[in-house]
Amino acid sequence: MSSYTAPDRYVLKKEYYIRRSNEVAELIKVSKKSILQLLADKSENVKTFVKKNKLKIGKKNDLIQIFNYYNGLF
Repeated sequence: MSSYTAPDRYVLKKEYYIRRSNEVAELIKVSKKSILQLLADKSENVKTFVKKNKLKIGKKNDLIQIFNYYNGLF
């Protein structure tokens, strides 16, 4: 009697980091709630931008657009 063993598999995991000024980069959780908390000082502007442009927080290119927009507010 032989037992079945599942084949090995690889799981790709994306991690995103944010760095403010000269601080050490910190790992961020990619969710709507956590991104809006991170950008709390301009969260209403960011919410409007995300909705207007139909952006998805989980997509890399959309996340880049969100942070570029946020940085442009200053």
